[in-house]
Amino acid sequence: MSKAYEGPGKEKTLHSRILREIQAFCDQYYRRKLSEAADTFWGDCTPEEDLPESLHETAEINFREWVVYDWMVDEEKGKRLIDLYIEKNNRLTPDEDMILNVMKDSLISLYEVQEVFPEKGLLLKDLVLGGEYDVKEKLATRELRKWDIFASRLLHLDGIYIISGCTYPYPRRRKDWMLDCIGKNLNDVNKRSKVKNKRVLLKEISEVFNYLWCDQILHPPEMNLSTTSGEPVVYSTAVFEVLDYDRVFQGLKYIKGFRQEGRNEYLWLDSPKEDSSTVLGNLSLKGKALTLECISKERLETGKRLLTTHLMKAISHRGDTFKEMSEIARNLDEVGRVKSKREIPTEIERKIYETEMRKYSEKWLEMEIPALDNKTPLEAIKTKKGREQVRELLKLIENTEEARKRDGEPFFDTTYLWKRLNIDPEE
Repeated sequence: MSKAYEGPGKEKTLHSRILREIQAFCDQYYRRKLSEAADTFWGDCTPEEDLPESLHETAEINFREWVVYDWMVDEEKGKRLIDLYIEKNNRLTPDEDMILNVMKDSLISLYEVQEVFPEKGLLLKDLVLGGEYDVKEKLATRELRKWDIFASRLLHLDGIYIISGCTYPYPRRRKDWMLDCIGKNLNDVNKRSKVKNKRVLLKEISEVFNYLWCDQILHPPEMNLSTTSGEPVVYSTAVFEVLDYDRVFQGLKYIKGFRQEGRNEYLWLDSPKEDSSTVLGNLSLKGKALTLECISKERLETGKRLLTTHLMKAISHRGDTFKEMSEIARNLDEVGRVKSKREIPTEIERKIYETEMRKYSEKWLEMEIPALDNKTPLEAIKTKKGREQVRELLKLIENTEEARKRDGEPFFDTTYLWKRLNIDPEE
């Protein structure tokens, strides 16, 4: 039974007891000062009001742990709560003293998930201090996916690394911004401190990870999307009343770029060549309504001119509607909660998705990408800077596909792209 049962080890059990004792010590001697700690930890954020209710428990765990490990109760003497606890308990056993030293030396850092071993653990890379860590964390393997980034505290107990409890997840797209913010804070505290040890400096700014976590919740980056021709993406619709069906059907045959896809459906293309053409809009005829849909106001205006010029008195314009990306994003949560029944078997759906993604990937390799300074991935990998940019893009793509896989959706294996571009993720 002892071999089959894997319970908490001696050091982890002792750590849990000491953690409870420090929390009780705080409540007994420093309860009144906890409001000062909250002001330092939360800054301008009021968690009860500003954070979604689903995050209140996480916020409380993060705060209580920061109080135990990092709160500087006496700034004049440079004493943290854990230091004051040690001074109050002068009869510590060697084991207790060892655990407390592990806790004192621990710090919060930013990690990138290198590998996920389901129901076992994670391989994490410290993006601030460097180094990789094999972490035993069963529950986290159900939530995290490859290339996720998050801040947390690692503890080395019973010969293994574990996550202490606090977690600050961030969008992968914010990785460079996060590192830049952390770097600036480290530089600021470095100028005021005589200590040059980066670990010590990082512990000094531990509340910064909470500020950044709250900021990305309270101020999510605005979606700034544009079309291939540079116009802002705005979902635009024009509706016409059909006055003469025959003239509409006949007239559409002679408008350059409009291609019939079904009985009452048309695609508006910028080129007759299928492989290189861009879809500028969709046209549909239902009842007495002829509807043109585009993803920018500029394209809609151009399409309206084409239709009114060629169809003239066969249609009459009735009005336009526009939806900004921010408005659409507000409805995503609501839409995401509604799960429709699959119309085709899962395996067939996955094969279709993989086939389409493979086709798109081939085109993507030769597409000019703004994030690559308007170079194609195949061109960008010829320089050191370009290879790094492409590597980050591939990590983002793989991270997205891993999320689809975890959620039971069809997903694309990005191994093909890594091999096609001859890039090692950790090159």
